[in-house]
Parts: sequence; structure tokens; C-alpha cells
Amino acid sequence: MKATKNIYNYFFTRITCFIFWLVTCPAILGQASQKKILTPDDYKLWSSISSEQISDNGNWISYRLQYKYTDQDTLFVQHTSDKSKKIVFPNTVKGKFNGEMHFACIAKKNIFQLVNLKTNREFKTAGVERFEFSADQRFIILIVKKTDGTKGLEIRNTDGKLLSQISNISRYCFDPKIAGIAYSTADKNTFALEVLLVNDSLSKKRLAENQNDLYQNIIWKNDAVAFIQNMKNAPILFNYDLKRKKLQSLKLSDLNTICRKMTISNSENTNPLHSADGSKVFFWLREPQHNDIQVEENEVEIRNSKDKLLLDFHEFAPYYSLSDKMAVWDLKNNTVRQITDKILPKAFLSPDYKHAFLYDPAAYEPQTMQSCPYDLYAFDLKSGEKNVIFKNHYPGSTLSASPDGSLLCYAKNGQWWIFDIHRKKHSCITSKIPVVFRDEEADRPKSDSYYGLGGWTKNGQIILYDQYDLWLISTDGKIVRRLTAGRETQKTFRIKHLDSEITYGDTEFRKYIVDPAKGFLMSVENKETGNMGFSYWETKSGVKEIVWTDKKLTQINKAKNKQIYLHREENFTCPPRLMVYDSGPKEIVQTNKQQQLYHWGRNERIEYTVNNKKVKGVLFYPANYQNDQLYPMVVSVYERQSHKINDYENPSLLSDTGSNTANFTLHDYFV
Repeated sequence: MKATKNIYNYFFTRITCFIFWLVTCPAILGQASQKKILTPDDYKLWSSISSEQISDNGNWISYRLQYKYTDQDTLFVQHTSDKSKKIVFPNTVKGKFNGEMHFACIAKKNIFQLVNLKTNREFKTAGVERFEFSADQRFIILIVKKTDGTKGLEIRNTDGKLLSQISNISRYCFDPKIAGIAYSTADKNTFALEVLLVNDSLSKKRLAENQNDLYQNIIWKNDAVAFIQNMKNAPILFNYDLKRKKLQSLKLSDLNTICRKMTISNSENTNPLHSADGSKVFFWLREPQHNDIQVEENEVEIRNSKDKLLLDFHEFAPYYSLSDKMAVWDLKNNTVRQITDKILPKAFLSPDYKHAFLYDPAAYEPQTMQSCPYDLYAFDLKSGEKNVIFKNHYPGSTLSASPDGSLLCYAKNGQWWIFDIHRKKHSCITSKIPVVFRDEEADRPKSDSYYGLGGWTKNGQIILYDQYDLWLISTDGKIVRRLTAGRETQKTFRIKHLDSEITYGDTEFRKYIVDPAKGFLMSVENKETGNMGFSYWETKSGVKEIVWTDKKLTQINKAKNKQIYLHREENFTCPPRLMVYDSGPKEIVQTNKQQQLYHWGRNERIEYTVNNKKVKGVLFYPANYQNDQLYPMVVSVYERQSHKINDYENPSLLSDTGSNTANFTLHDYFV
């Protein structure tokens, strides 16, 4: 009987609780689903996210959150498999991974922070303005600013232990391979230029010293260091060959008669530059008329209507004819050749550093186009021979050179052309391909726009873009192969270059080399729907889709040693989040989760007709839209904006453009 009573009590209690849940839960759920009206006071809750790095094996990522209203800037380091492993760095500049073991960054007030990612052990030191991990991941090179204003150099191990210290650093340059650092020192009456190597052990070598002048304009490329001794009125250029342990100098008296009225420029905006094989050093010469003409306060300014450039250009930038001129120093023969002059004052170098391409950027000024056309010449650095490539044409970003330096590619009259530098011959490589390579939607007052160049292959082929696809074309135009099928699916494929060779200024071509045998990563977009993703192309299988989503996808990055990818995705209703792809997509961090507590708008793609032409746009709805009400509408008509359908916009009154779509929709406007 007692057991029966207990069973009865048990069932009575369960049924009572169930009835209570049925009665109360709708009210509770109703309260939970009640969304709030977002006000400007709440805008400070919103942050912007940017991904920064993914570690070599993809175990860690770093990202940054910024809050516009509070100027907070927080860096996070997050494990990609274990969300509990997160390190927070408030108010820091960009950090760096050291393999999978360490992460370091510089916090506010120049506090250097180093964290062991396995043990969470931290090391901190003050006054650091820059740091680098050595290539072998054993050392940290720190540039430290002292309390007296001087700079010092510190070498520490990855536990933070100080191994070496050098004072009174004035200028420095890291080896691009991070195997060392070159630096100048100023100590009492001695000025020196030294190199510190951080390979298996630390070794220091003094390359030059003097009693009077600072060493500056330091540049390290491959196995050579170039620098300038800033001697008054007659700077000296030096080059030190690290392999041969040989120092060479170029003085004012060594300049040949062609440039005898010039001096070696000591402008710190133009560093010397080595050729790839180290046999040449490119540097700049200063014109004797370089000093700006001073105009007295009450003096009349005389302006000539025939001047090619406005007076403001002369005031805020040296006129091209008076600017520093490029020259080349042949280290083997110890000879100098001037490259640019007052007639052709600008130049960039071929990738093999055997030719320079000369032009005058103001040749056809004044004119009405956004960019000025010019005449381009090929200048043989050995013989001094100069040949015209084209005249009165602006190639823009289409101009590119083959990795071996023998060919120049450019677009003109809707087609792509190859210029053979040695044969001095032009050939059109796209005239027989039945697609358009010129951007047909471009409508700005400038020269023709083109869909672009994807890169060069090592065997002398080139990859070009049409509106959708990638075309692999031989430089003689005889071999043509379409690599993707984007036109059929309305998808636009573009090569995602994750690594490119370091270049210095605008005197070197950016070298985008693609190896079809190894495959390459591509970003993919359907511009009609706004869907985006990324794929991998391989010779045997063609396009292999990795990620495809109905959101905007940006900031694609790849782990150095593994097929693990980091990217950001968003749309108008879904705040940005960072995703890692490793056999499948995985969310790492979601921003602005508080949005779900508030009413938020939505959007849709629209089409309409103007002058018998279909035009696309995006219609944004008011937050908490009710279809039985009338709403005002704000119309933005500046250029094409349909691609913004998947852009997420933080609500803000602090808008750079004066228009914030999210803010309008939150105040009951259509946009």
C-alpha cells in the first residue's frame, strides 16, 4: 500500500509539473522573444572584427576586435580546436606567431608581451618598438627605445632571457629571411655599420666605421647589405657582400662624366636596391637644382597656363624633372650608368634587372582622363640602348613582366599584348579568343579597365581573367586553355595569392608566379546572388570546391604547412564571424551576438529599368517592418552598389561617408 501511494505521489507530481510548464512556458517564451528597439546609446556594443594570422600548422589564429565608440582595440589568440584556449591582449598592435609554440605582440606604451602557447608562461619588457622572431624560431630580435630617447638592440631566447645587447642604434634593416639584422650605431665620436647574424649562434661583424657621419638607407637583400654614409654634400654609397666578405664604396669622384654634376641622394625615402644576383646596386642621384625655390611672402607668383602640372603639385611634391634620378652601380666593373633623366624621369626595373622601363608620367598633361597616358621605353642597362615600347598609352595595372625579364605584358584596345624585349616585337595573344577581356561595365573617365592578370607560370605562360574565368595562354598566343567554367554558372573565379616576393617601392614589379602543376587557391563569387566561397584548382581534377556560402566571404588565409584555411563571413542580417576550414567549416568566433536581442532589418535584391537597360540594386527594410504601414525611404544612387547585398554594417552615427544603412533601417526607413 505504501509503495502504491509513493507511485501515485510520483505521477501526481510529474503531471502537475507538466501542466504548470504548459501554462507558464508560452508566457516565458513570449517574454524571451520580445525584441528591443535599438537606440544610439546601444551602438557602443558593436565591434568590428579582422582576422590577422593563422599559425603554420593551423592550430592557432589571431584576430582583432575594435569598438568605434570607445576606441578599444583588443587582440585575441584562439586555439582552433579548443575554444577554452584563448588569450586576450588589450590595446596591442599586430602580433606574430613563432611556429605553434609562441605568440608575441606590442601592447600600449610599447610593452612587449611573449606567451608560450603550451604553458601560458608570459614574458614582458618595456620600450619595444619592433620585434621579429628568427627564422629558426630560437631567438627574438627586439628594437628597444630607451628612456633617454636612444634606441637599442636586444637578442633574447624564447624564454625571454637576454643574450646580447647593443646600444645607440640609429637605423636598422632586418634580413628578409630573418637570419639577422643590419644596423648603424652612433657612439660618441664613432659611427659604425654592423651586422648581427642569428643562425645556430649569435655572431656580429662590423662592416664600416668613420668619425664624422651617420650610416643610413640600409637595405639587405639576399647576401648583400647596401647603405649610405651621409657625408655632407657628398654622400658615399657602400655595398657589403656577406658571402665574399667584401666591402665596396662609391664616392662622388667615382661618378662618371654623364652624372658628374649630381651627388648620391641621401633621401631616406629612396633606399638603394640590389639586383637578384647581387651584381648591381640601384641608387638615386640628386639634381643640383633639387633645393626648393623659396618665395618671399610679398613676392608675386607667376603661373604659366602652358604648365603641364598645377602649381600645387610643385609645392607638395618635387617636379619630376627635379626629382632624384635612378642610376645603377655595376659592382664587378665599378661603373655607373644613369637611368632616368629630366626627359624620362620615372622608371621601374625588369625582374632580371637587365632592363629599365622609362617614362614621363606628365607627358600628355594637361588632359581630362583620370590617369595620364605616357610613352614607355625599354632601356638596356648594359649597352645603354633605348627603344620605344608604346606611345600615348596608359596601361595601368595591366603592365606586368615575365619572371625571367624577357617579356612585358600589357592591355590595349580591348586585347592583351606581349612585347618581346630582345626581339623588340609586339604580339596580340587574345584576338582569337571569343570572350571580352575589357571590363564592359567600367564607366569612369579613364582608360579602358580590364578584368586583370592572374599571374605568370614558370614555363612562359600567362593566366588572364575574363568576366568569369581564368585563361591559360602561351606567350605566343598559340596555346589557349580555359581553366574554369564560371560563365556557365555565373561564378567569377580569381586566383588568391597568399605569398608574393618582397618588393621595394614602385621600382620593382610584384612577382605573381603560379605553378599549375602544384595547383592554386581561388576566390569565387556569384555577383548576381552575392554568394561567395573559395576553391582549389588542380591539373587533373580541375576546380574542387572547398567552401560555398550565401554570405560575403573575405580575409582568406591559409596555414603555411597544412590545407587549413581561415576566413571571415557575413551578410546584412548575420554579423561577421571567423571560420576555419579543416575537412569542413567550423566557427571560431561570432561577433555582435547582442544583435539577436534587437529588431533588425532585412534586405533583398531588386531590378528595375533605366533607358531600356536593366539595373540592379538592393532594398533594405526597416527594422520591425509592418506591411500595413507606410515608411519613408532614403535612396543612395552613387555608382553600382548591388554587390553590397551581403555587407554587414555596424549601426553608427560616426560614418565616414555620412550614410549608414543599418542606422537608417533602425529608425524606420527603407533604403
